[in-house]
Amino acid sequence: MNTTEAVIRIISFIITWRLVAYIYKSYNKKISELSKRMKTLETQNEIYIDFIMKLNDILNKRDTQDTD
Repeated sequence: MNTTEAVIRIISFIITWRLVAYIYKSYNKKISELSKRMKTLETQNEIYIDFIMKLNDILNKRDTQDTD
């Protein structure tokens, strides 16, 4: 292996690992964004479920008053 070939291999190695690091960083960023979005959706879902349960209670009370 001559010097030029060694330099090319070293540069290729560095470029490859920088590319891998960039992809890994991008992947982690997207996963973090998705995790935050999922937590937001879970919170919205809990609020929606609470609303539906309260509405159901109100409607049930109204039904029992109507039958009395």
